[in-house]
Amino acid sequence: MTQILIAQDEAFALEPLQEFLSQKGYAVQVVGSLQEAVSSCQNGKYEVILADLRLPDGPALKLLEKVRERSGETIFILMTQMENVKPVMEALHLGANDYLFKPIGNLENAAFVIEKQMLWRAEKGKVLTDAERETAEKIRDTVKKHLPIDITEDEARKVTDDTILKLDPKNYSYATLHS
Repeated sequence: MTQILIAQDEAFALEPLQEFLSQKGYAVQVVGSLQEAVSSCQNGKYEVILADLRLPDGPALKLLEKVRERSGETIFILMTQMENVKPVMEALHLGANDYLFKPIGNLENAAFVIEKQMLWRAEKGKVLTDAERETAEKIRDTVKKHLPIDITEDEARKVTDDTILKLDPKNYSYATLHS
């Protein structure tokens, strides 16, 4: 069973997500602070960590550093408010795998982000087909058009390459990403 750690101080806001992921067969643990998250990571092995950018005792980027010191295999997904795009870019450059904007209204999309990253991790090292490359280019263009900030081509490439580029188009279509 896949172990997921959620670090978020507003536990009530994540109850629906926790319940949804549990129903999908994940073992989910929720902690409310950076210190609890660091301690939990030292005491257990989590395949996926969802962490709020702003925890009461420090930023999730500190947790990301600790996690990357221990393992490059742990999937780290940052959660943040829509207006916090710059820290998202920083987190991606520091090794976060993906991000979710809060509030998390569509639970299926949150599960999709987790499953997409797990698929990518399982397929890591695979050579991309022309169809995968074409899908990634379409997604990269969409990211550049819809992010609320100006980003360079390299930053758009980082966002899409690290999150979507390795998707298998046989399992996920371009339309699926926008539903």
